[in-house]
Amino acid sequence: MAVHRYIQKIDDPLKVLTSGYIAADHPVPEGFEMVEGDLPEGWEQYREKSLQDRLNELYLSLPLEAQADLGPLRAAVKLELEADPPRLDVVRLIIERAQIPPELESARTQFLEAL
Repeated sequence: MAVHRYIQKIDDPLKVLTSGYIAADHPVPEGFEMVEGDLPEGWEQYREKSLQDRLNELYLSLPLEAQADLGPLRAAVKLELEADPPRLDVVRLIIERAQIPPELESARTQFLEAL
């Protein structure tokens, strides 16, 4: 008999990665768990943030003056991430070689760590 299962985020059970008639030995990513039964009420599809989403969040968390200073860097990175396929090696070089004010070096470090 087929059993309905779903894979949910351990720390947020309403975030569901996938559901259906999943084999019991189906691999489960770290931070998730497999559950048998019906989906919980109020569940929503879990979507992993893209690299571009994560970099954009970091950028938008900066003060407006810093965003203005890093605008050209952001534009160059965005172009490379939208390439088909994305050129992550070029993105890393752009971030590493960008001329930015010394007070924004921590932002550069955060961007590189997000890669």
